Amino acid sequence: DNNGIEWRSNFTNGFFNDAFNNGTIHTDWIDSSGVWNISGVYISQTDETNSNTNIYASCNQNGSSKYLYQYQMQISGVGANKRAGFHYMCDDASQTNRGNSYFVWFRQDDAKLQFYKVVNDTFSLEKEVPLVFNESQWYDIKIVYDKITGETEVWMDENFISSWIDSSPITLGNYISLRSGNCVYDVDNV
Repeated sequence: DNNGIEWRSNFTNGFFNDAFNNGTIHTDWIDSSGVWNISGVYISQTDETNSNTNIYASCNQNGSSKYLYQYQMQISGVGANKRAGFHYMCDDASQTNRGNSYFVWFRQDDAKLQFYKVVNDTFSLEKEVPLVFNESQWYDIKIVYDKITGETEVWMDENFISSWIDSSPITLGNYISLRSGNCVYDVDNV
């Protein structure tokens, strides 16, 4: 919906959109950890010493049974443990690991995709698969989460990468969060 100034989505009804093209970080986002700025027409996190950056926004994920999260990303930097990803179904994104949630983690240097579940702010690695991807290259990411089956699917540039099924799915979520560790993380078109 264009509110007369910009295009935004109704996050109270499970929709969210940010193309990061108005020059400043929108007030929908809460900058919790890291150095986040608008770089041209995308958001960039540049603190490579930080192992858990966090910028989050409200997004009601309680109404529907299936959600699609899509964004473009690139990872770069000088370290040897560069990683970044996306939290969804967060119940408290202000906590270190976003309370109760899921996140997918792209490990640049280890060439892996990892699926995590967070319960009471403690995360556990649920599955990892090999995934080779280039530093400083933009990728289109799609994460599909089905609250009924507990399945999360991850797609990169329209190619199915892998999925994981949680036998006790999280069904309530109020936030989404961008997260990175020891890298420069650029994100566009959430």
